Amino acid sequence: MTQQEVNQLLLLMKANYAYAFKGMSQEEKYLLLNTWTLTLEDIDANIVMIAVMKLISKSKWMPTVAEIREACSNIYYDAVFELEQLKFISSWDPNSQKNLKQREDLRKLIGATEHLRKFDGAEIPLMRLIERPVIAGNNSREGTFSMLSEAEYAYQAEREDRG
Repeated sequence: MTQQEVNQLLLLMKANYAYAFKGMSQEEKYLLLNTWTLTLEDIDANIVMIAVMKLISKSKWMPTVAEIREACSNIYYDAVFELEQLKFISSWDPNSQKNLKQREDLRKLIGATEHLRKFDGAEIPLMRLIERPVIAGNNSREGTFSMLSEAEYAYQAEREDRG
């Protein structure tokens, strides 16, 4: 993170934890900015912001640098673990291999020369998507909508018919 990004982070903290910055002198604010910049310089700003938003939603107390770094590590390791798990499952699960083949066939059918977007593991060209709202079935958030393209809708309907 750069000093400018850390400054934005501290503004977010101040908006959510005003008590922590009350009575702070300019020198203390400057030291806080420099300390946080040095301790967070090796982490991507987007990951830090995601981690901080998670911490803000869970705690009424301002997170420390150590808590932010731990949350960033958790985000990273969760993503790596999920990716490794998917690779492992696809290596031995015949259905996974079949699904990969179906997704590849679908991608070829639609055309893979345009910009691609991922949906449920399938790559769908953005330029050919005709958006239509579909109520997400059995979602924990009742009444939410997901935007599915015609191709995605047909693919999902075909999967439901088979299984």
